[in-house]
Amino acid sequence: MRLIGLAVVLALVLTPLTAEAQQSGKPMRIGVLTAQSRETSTASWESFRQGLRDLGWEEGRNLVIEARFADGKLDRLPAFADELLHLNVSLIVAANSPGASAAVSATKIVPIVMVEVGDPVATGFVTNLARPGGNVTGVSLNLLELTQKRLAIMKDAVPRATRIAVIMNPDDPIIPMQWREAQVAAGRLGVRLQRLDIRNADDLRRAFEAAVKGKAAANASPSSIRG
Repeated sequence: MRLIGLAVVLALVLTPLTAEAQQSGKPMRIGVLTAQSRETSTASWESFRQGLRDLGWEEGRNLVIEARFADGKLDRLPAFADELLHLNVSLIVAANSPGASAAVSATKIVPIVMVEVGDPVATGFVTNLARPGGNVTGVSLNLLELTQKRLAIMKDAVPRATRIAVIMNPDDPIIPMQWREAQVAAGRLGVRLQRLDIRNADDLRRAFEAAVKGKAAANASPSSIRG
């Protein structure tokens, strides 16, 4: 989760909920839903909590955070979203496109603050960026706009590359759009793409072996083309 931008969005969403929490005398309860693991999210997780403290929300005093980490297993996200709703959270912070997709599918009432999603309009999370509508707001990485640029940078870095392996998680809702953008860039750059689908860390070794066997000169990993 990125603190920049997210803290501002949270401030706007939490403000109208503050009076309700104060009247009930109970701490605010928010949910966090992410496809990542707690271990790989340590720095951003601590930044997120610090951002909330900067806004006056402190765990153990006026805030309870119910965090659900899917550890890369995207099929766990819908159940986690339902679990957060049963805990009566006041809002859900949904990280990544898979997390946002699970949250949006689970509720049209509880406010959802999305972060690090690829393209919220293309994936149908919001109607447009200026006026999201519904119960969803947040920040976006605009990955569709960056997909072609990133492949161009990779081609600049490896000018002789004629074949580039692209590692993607097909369960991520942003992937079909990113793949189309990558193919457009490949045609313009004169390179062929080797798509390698992975769903968990165990698939990575096989993906890299396939890339080597396919004689890929470069690799676009989930850190550069992701949802």
